[in-house]
Amino acid sequence: MATRYDQDAKAKAVRLVREHRDEYDTEWAAMRAISARLG
Repeated sequence: MATRYDQDAKAKAVRLVREHRDEYDTEWAAMRAISARLG
């Protein structure tokens, strides 16, 4: 079953990916790195 996250957690993750996107080769790489940090 998928884990449910509240809207604040989702918004934080999206914001972090947008802010740090240009530090990575791809958007997918940014998402993976941010998700690893957030747990």
